[in-house]
Amino acid sequence: MPDFASPLGLMIRPKDKYGSGEWQAHRSTDGVARNHMGLDILTYPGQPILAPVGVKIVRAAKPYADDDILSGIVLETMDQIQIKILYCLPLSKPYGRFVPKGEAVAIAQSLQQRYPGIGNHIHVEIWLHGERMDPTPYFMETT
Repeated sequence: MPDFASPLGLMIRPKDKYGSGEWQAHRSTDGVARNHMGLDILTYPGQPILAPVGVKIVRAAKPYADDDILSGIVLETMDQIQIKILYCLPLSKPYGRFVPKGEAVAIAQSLQQRYPGIGNHIHVEIWLHGERMDPTPYFMETT
């Protein structure tokens, strides 16, 4: 596995009225119970989002079909690890381009219009060989 770095270096979103940002945290904002399948890392709107490892920019991502404002980016490592980062505007449209670890790939967006009062954050998901994995050990220091 490559040596990942947090795209922000900040903490996991703590519990608020929408839940918490931890992997597998309980969700039910629309009345349907489910588990959170990503990791929410606190940010502020306009903050640069950095490549957590050397990656290829694969494509833009759309978190919600009914929302033309919130966006995201899909990245892929040389080892076929796919990383999706939501609630950010991709900086670059030349998909297929390789960017080194630590280079800005996106800018964090505000979530206040869709989720008033939520802690602004990015949502990070990773897949290894097509299987979704807990991103926590890859992006946050653990003791």
